[in-house]
Amino acid sequence: MLRSLRPVGLDNFLEWRRSFESLGYGQLDAARAATSRPLKAAFMQARITHLPKGLRRSLRCVVDVGANEGQWSNALLQLLTPQRVEVFEPNPKAYGQLVKRLAPYPTARVHQLALGSEPGELTLNVTAASNFASMLSPLESVSQYYETNAMNVAEQVPVRVETLDRVTENLGEIDLIKLDVQGFERQVLAGATSALRRARALLIEANFVPHYATEDTFSTMTELLKQSSFELWDLSPPFRAPNGRALWCDAVFIQRSLIDQS
Repeated sequence: MLRSLRPVGLDNFLEWRRSFESLGYGQLDAARAATSRPLKAAFMQARITHLPKGLRRSLRCVVDVGANEGQWSNALLQLLTPQRVEVFEPNPKAYGQLVKRLAPYPTARVHQLALGSEPGELTLNVTAASNFASMLSPLESVSQYYETNAMNVAEQVPVRVETLDRVTENLGEIDLIKLDVQGFERQVLAGATSALRRARALLIEANFVPHYATEDTFSTMTELLKQSSFELWDLSPPFRAPNGRALWCDAVFIQRSLIDQS
């Protein structure tokens, strides 16, 4: 009854304060953050609320695979101070913006590099909207759901490829791997056997509807991750087509051994 009499703005403030407290903020810092539009936007962008509470407070080592222009890493670094953030992006056009965006954060190391099943060189399909760039060919059938020409291939560029195992071999335990590689997840995971054993959680952009030729969708990706002892923990609200169909979401998977501890 008393809660129903409180102003809506106060309830909203209290909810945001609790959200920041869940990251380990003290009461005063959480209250300040709850009134900050940039920090609240960063909280939503980082999808931090979908991680187990204990993990949110202990992100020491983070790996961002497919960083695009650094939107996600920048949001995370506005909220938390991991000891180390390794960031990978092969698209030359996106890479320049990525470097500028993460320049204020000394713990972030940026690499112009693609990740895959083995070292070498592959061709990147650079799309009109850089966030759709992929090693795989975009499907015309799904482009209708996005901004006109966004998924059109503007150019193809050769990019250097390494494996996640090789680039993280000196990191030890990895608290979170964020993976946004536009349908190329299976190939990245194939080169990440050791990294997955050392990882506590994965944040993956998962498609319900195929966007690229030969890609895995959410159901097959879930089964693939089970083979590496990862279980689904949470899903973000889906991005929907104009007709309401769910197209993709961000999915959090955590190590099976951590389920009962979370």
